[in-house]
Amino acid sequence: MLIDNRNKRKGRKYRKRQRKLLRKLHCPILINQREKILDDIRNKKQLLLKQLEEETKQRISELLNKKEVLPTDTYSSNDDMSTLDICIQE
Repeated sequence: MLIDNRNKRKGRKYRKRQRKLLRKLHCPILINQREKILDDIRNKKQLLLKQLEEETKQRISELLNKKEVLPTDTYSSNDDMSTLDICIQE
């Protein structure tokens, strides 16, 4: 719950900053058009967040799959090392 509230606060600050920037431009954009632009920005931001979440889930699953493969590799390398140690000791 805290994370959601923080994101909302950040969103409000972001929108406020964007409105200030649009006002400073002194261009004849109506308030409705400003709101449409801000809505577009919000929508793009949400889409990017969803894409990032999906990519991170995919990366995590890939890493977990690699993690399952790694122990067998380490065991085989350990076996090789033990045979090398035996050869060196002889």
